[in-house]
Amino acid sequence: MGTVFYELNVFDSALVYFQKGLDFRMKSEQKTTSSILESQINIAKTYIALKDYEQAEHLLRDLESHDEDFQSLDLKIRLYEQLMEL
Repeated sequence: MGTVFYELNVFDSALVYFQKGLDFRMKSEQKTTSSILESQINIAKTYIALKDYEQAEHLLRDLESHDEDFQSLDLKIRLYEQLMEL
């Protein structure tokens, strides 16, 4: 749902659903590091769209400091693409 709202430029609703998705993934028995990182990147991307650059940078810099957790090159690329948007 977060992606749908994001694509419709309804960023406040996108943020709510991306956060719900992260909460669900954190509680899931099948949680993976990459799924959690993906959710956090989506949240940061939405903060950028909302022009809340401080929140976005805080989240992205925190993710960047856990560079060793990125098992997927695609996620690492997405992280740095979002940092370049700031």
